[in-house]
Amino acid sequence: MIESLPFIHLFEGVAADTPLLTYALLPFPNPLAASGPAQLTLVVSNSTGQFVTVTSIALTLPVGTSAKTLTASANGVGTVVPTNWNATQNGGIFTLAPTTADAGKIGPNGLSFIVTGITVNDQPGTCTVTILEQASTSAKPVANRTTGIAVAKFPSTFALSDLTVTPTSVPSGSSAVLLWNGSPATYVMQYDPDGNGAQSFPVGTSGPYTAPNLTAAVVVFTLTATVTVPGQDVPLAIQRQAVTTVVSGSVQFNALPSIVGKNGVTRLTWTTSGTTSRTLDPGGRTVAASGYAYAVVSGTTVFSLRAQVTGRQPIVVQQTVTVDTSIVATNTISVLGSDGSVGSDGASGGFNGGPGGPGGPGGPNDSVSTSVGSLDPSSNPTRVTRVLVRGGKGGKGGKGGTPMDGGEETGSAGPGGPGGRGGDTVGTQTVTFDPAQPSQQVIVDVLPGPGGDGGTGGTSETTGKAPDGKRGDDGTLTATVRFAEISV
Repeated sequence: MIESLPFIHLFEGVAADTPLLTYALLPFPNPLAASGPAQLTLVVSNSTGQFVTVTSIALTLPVGTSAKTLTASANGVGTVVPTNWNATQNGGIFTLAPTTADAGKIGPNGLSFIVTGITVNDQPGTCTVTILEQASTSAKPVANRTTGIAVAKFPSTFALSDLTVTPTSVPSGSSAVLLWNGSPATYVMQYDPDGNGAQSFPVGTSGPYTAPNLTAAVVVFTLTATVTVPGQDVPLAIQRQAVTTVVSGSVQFNALPSIVGKNGVTRLTWTTSGTTSRTLDPGGRTVAASGYAYAVVSGTTVFSLRAQVTGRQPIVVQQTVTVDTSIVATNTISVLGSDGSVGSDGASGGFNGGPGGPGGPGGPNDSVSTSVGSLDPSSNPTRVTRVLVRGGKGGKGGKGGTPMDGGEETGSAGPGGPGGRGGDTVGTQTVTFDPAQPSQQVIVDVLPGPGGDGGTGGTSETTGKAPDGKRGDDGTLTATVRFAEISV
């Protein structure tokens, strides 16, 4: 919020009489109330680009009991002046003069004088405080130059709070909310939402007022209250101001939980404003302006969201998800293909033992669905569910046969049969988060079916043990994992 300024009007004289310095009056309280105490701060500034040498500045308060005067009496009115300045009073005239030559040289820093102890008269209206400047520059000789500043006196029953804006910084295209509270009057809110010119909106005696779709870099809100006073041609007016800055392009990006077990699941969420495109990494995936995604984290991973903003450098926000191997499953949901059959044993009792038969192939696992509780975003879970999805295990090969017993027989034993091939894990495997179930962290293992063990080779007394069968090949893994949510 910027400081509220009084509603003032500078009365310009002819060019020859225009003061060399610029003058403004800041009333306190603001607004001034009829019959109430008052203080005026005279702010003197220099925008000429050269030093102005001041001989004196005479400030005249209009004394009287009418609507066009400020105070019924100047008795008890005092002044606070800068170092090396003094003030003398003659009724309602206060003459401010430097006591040293250097003090009279006014540069870009300016000066301020405070007039205290004023009692405003009981007539609401507008009075004019006059300024008589005696000053010179290197190009202009010493002369008396005059201006006037209008000061409003409001009815004692009128009050107006400060104007506040929330938030004080908003993403481009977002809204801000204005709050104030005032006495009955006519109120107008003025601001420039997009840099294409100020707009005015009638408002009530109090907020909230929502200013939507703000895109200008800085938006200054000016609330003007006007009060009609009987006998006055022009209504009294007072302003309050507040300001908000607009961030052109913003990104919020989170990953929770941020610590998971191996192959743990994290939920990525993002909200952007004022961006033209967004890329989620790892993977280079193009995403919408706002959304979420789940990721299975096999090792500590840095996720990043890169957002393009017109006319600016891209905004990149990163989140790191750490793998902690001490986080292990407390329960397991297994979705497995059927195991393959065991191979037949080789024939025994012949001159040579027969070979064991091959194990059967494991069953496939294709596009299954699993439901778990909602994802626990904390990094210290008490419940961890492992979802195991894989094809069936290949069947074990049959045992090798043995030769006939005794005599001079030298027959060999049969080899074990080969293990069966593992089942394939294919298609889309879906894990659905169901808030009706207990929440937990989730570990997801999607694996191919393992090949079956080879059969045990037979044994001969004369030739020893035959070789075991070869382990079967693992199945194919081409499955993808999809995550879904059930809305509450």
